[in-house]
Amino acid sequence: MNKSVKYILVGTASFCFFSCSPKLKSILERGVLETNPHLRYESDSLSAFVLYEGYVVNFNKNRRVPNYTIHRLFPEQLKDSNGVRAKRSNNFKIDPRIKSHSAIRADYYQSGYDRGHYVPAGDFVYSQHLKDETFIYTNVSPQLKELNRYGWKYLEAAIRKKVKRCNCEAYVITGTLLKEDSKNIG
Repeated sequence: MNKSVKYILVGTASFCFFSCSPKLKSILERGVLETNPHLRYESDSLSAFVLYEGYVVNFNKNRRVPNYTIHRLFPEQLKDSNGVRAKRSNNFKIDPRIKSHSAIRADYYQSGYDRGHYVPAGDFVYSQHLKDETFIYTNVSPQLKELNRYGWKYLEAAIRKKVKRCNCEAYVITGTLLKEDSKNIG
């Protein structure tokens, strides 16, 4: 299928890394992206993204998987909200905005692959709505169960631990490395 890789950028940043595209600078100056801080440094066309409240996805409609996701992670979001933890739903949905390009449940059924989250549900323990928002097919990719349930799970936990320990904000970018001969989901 495909392989996924995670990169983490830790620190607070209020400027464009290297140089932002003129188009993005113009958008930032007008404040259009104030509600989507995840796109602050992005130079791709905004039409390439599917925007959610807790993260953004650059979705590959041909492969039916994310090219990459971006989400913000900060120590406060990893704490329980008033002692109540959001529950994991495992109820995956299709985003109606990309319905004809989305993977579906049948694509994963008896395929030997897990539906591996890019933006982990575990990063949103404080909000049931945001946790549920991660269970959408634009946020998953086929992963071998050994990777998804062990290595990937431990990597996500290590990133959360680092954010808690440094008491700092992070932007987590999760992407896909596709080979030319990779099979598509669906």
